Amino acid sequence: MSEQFRTNGSVQNIIAIAASAGGLEATSALAQNLPSNQNCCYVVAQHMSPYHKSLLV
Repeated sequence: MSEQFRTNGSVQNIIAIAASAGGLEATSALAQNLPSNQNCCYVVAQHMSPYHKSLLV
């Protein structure tokens, strides 16, 4: 999902990325390959089980 809004005449992008509890590896792979020169903001929502050891540090 991508949404555009205008700030001071320039177009900004907000890109939302969501994954289920089994999507941590895919989310990590995606994050490693996102372009760094984009005029945008990434928001990531990752569902995690409260009983599973987190790999996030």
